[in-house]
Amino acid sequence: MVTDLERLSIENARLIELLEHHGDVVRVSREGIVTSAVDLLVDQGFNRRDLDWIIPLRRLTHCREKGQKQTTDETERWLRAAKRSRIHPRHR
Repeated sequence: MVTDLERLSIENARLIELLEHHGDVVRVSREGIVTSAVDLLVDQGFNRRDLDWIIPLRRLTHCREKGQKQTTDETERWLRAAKRSRIHPRHR
């Protein structure tokens, strides 16, 4: 059985792989990304409150409870933030 932490690690690894190997921002945006991707930005030093422009905390909590992905707009905003951090492979 896969734990929640393992599931999040797998989802985040898949997201990073998509960015590294495909770089297809349009496809990633359309598919949406898992809400745990926000945690990657927090791990890189972003303050959670500063990330409300990507996805407000209330919506993030709701999406996590429902197991929903971020919307296209939220995903695009996440990608912009990721490009400014070490998450995005083009900026490592």
